[in-house]
Amino acid sequence: MSDCAQAWQRDVETSRVRYIPEQSGRPLKVLGVCLPFVLVRRPDGRHVTLDLRRHHVVRLSKSYGRRAFAGIAANSRDKTANKCT
Repeated sequence: MSDCAQAWQRDVETSRVRYIPEQSGRPLKVLGVCLPFVLVRRPDGRHVTLDLRRHHVVRLSKSYGRRAFAGIAANSRDKTANKCT
């Protein structure tokens, strides 16, 4: 192999990249489980199916969940009201 070809040849290296999606940290209410899938309700009322092979989930206390859903719902109502005026 010529010197020029060797200069362009690189060793393959694995790089780990940590990515946190924008939607992470949003509380979801679990409606049903059929592993590896989980049916959840978002604070806006929409239902979504999560594949646990692609998502990390944690358990929150009921009191935190109630406050979080109430706060998010109030926020979305305020934004909707502001759009109408």
